[in-house]
Amino acid sequence: MKQILALLITLALFGCATAYKMNKVELGMTKSEVIQAIGKPISVSAQGKSEYLNYKLYETSDDVWGGGTTPYYVRLVGGQVESYGRKGDFGSIIQDSSKIQEETITVEIISNPPGANIEVNNDYIGKTPCAVSLPANYKGEFTRNTIVQALPVIGGQYTQQKSFIGGYDDFIANDVIPKRIFFDMNLQPVQPEINVNNYE
Repeated sequence: MKQILALLITLALFGCATAYKMNKVELGMTKSEVIQAIGKPISVSAQGKSEYLNYKLYETSDDVWGGGTTPYYVRLVGGQVESYGRKGDFGSIIQDSSKIQEETITVEIISNPPGANIEVNNDYIGKTPCAVSLPANYKGEFTRNTIVQALPVIGGQYTQQKSFIGGYDDFIANDVIPKRIFFDMNLQPVQPEINVNNYE
């Protein structure tokens, strides 16, 4: 009787070790094929054109007893599996799901004088004063390189531009999204210095 009970417990634990399911994933699979093969993810994250299916799986029977899981991901680009494995297998390229964008920050944009046309990455936003909601990472930083332009509407004004660095790479210092951006439309652009030694 004890031997049968031990065998049943062993089989139950083996059935609970779920990391082996990742062996069913193949490059080029669609999202529906992945879910059919290994089940529904605990969460879904997105970054640009990439989509992440996040899983927490038991790797061994000891993990089942201890309640410890290991985070796994499946990354889809263009609707097909591009990479998969444990979180961190590919360095900073694969981010923890807590670092994927989950919020937006509203930025107020003003100018002197008001009425300037505002564009963000070539997308028209409106005339100042105005506001725009920008996606932020978990640190409140820009999630992509962003250029904010203020275009003049009357003569005597100059195009103004502010550039911000953004992304998800922890090795690059991204800019924090400000609450307000101000443009002085009367400010002349800085002229590049001319090296007279290059001319005869």
